[in-house]
Amino acid sequence: MTDTTDIKALRDAAALIAHGYKQRWGCETNEDTGFVGVGTFDHEGDLCPFIEVSVSNWSDEDGDDEHLAEFLTLANPVAILALLDQLEAERQRADDAVAERNTSLKQGSAARNEFDKITAELAALKGDQVPVAVMDIQHGRADGNLFAVTLTKAGHALKDDVYELFTAPQKPVVLPRSHYVCGCAYRFMSAPEVIAAIEAAGGIVKDGE
Repeated sequence: MTDTTDIKALRDAAALIAHGYKQRWGCETNEDTGFVGVGTFDHEGDLCPFIEVSVSNWSDEDGDDEHLAEFLTLANPVAILALLDQLEAERQRADDAVAERNTSLKQGSAARNEFDKITAELAALKGDQVPVAVMDIQHGRADGNLFAVTLTKAGHALKDDVYELFTAPQKPVVLPRSHYVCGCAYRFMSAPEVIAAIEAAGGIVKDGE
């Protein structure tokens, strides 16, 4: 019985009778008949039966009367209502879990899209940049071919990961053509041409004293 309508019908039927049978149920057998009822159930078997079970007359199994009486004792209206309450609570928890999962999936998808967007933007910003240092958060240090930085603290969000630090690559300085003086081994370059070559490579030229 899994249909919602059937469950409601079972609850309604159990609720109609549960209020009058809140005492503990018990059962006993007498020869070929089983009995279900309420009472003190002391060592003398003081039982007030209200259900007589004789299913073995049809099943041809001698123990069926006792087994059915035991089942009916456990499946009393109060127990049925308790089971239905538990089922409803479990279903509600399942619905809440599904709703939470769907929300998490939507948030995860949005976060993934944002991550992809940021990754693309970062790649565009890096352009032709090359790594000049590697920062190892796990060991709390940063090492690079241009500098080394010791980290005293690392945030939890960065821990246990490795990050590369980037800068623009150094462009080669293309020197202008040399000029020989009167065929001698000495040669010279035009100062404006040298300055222009350095600046073209991204360098800065300052006038000396």
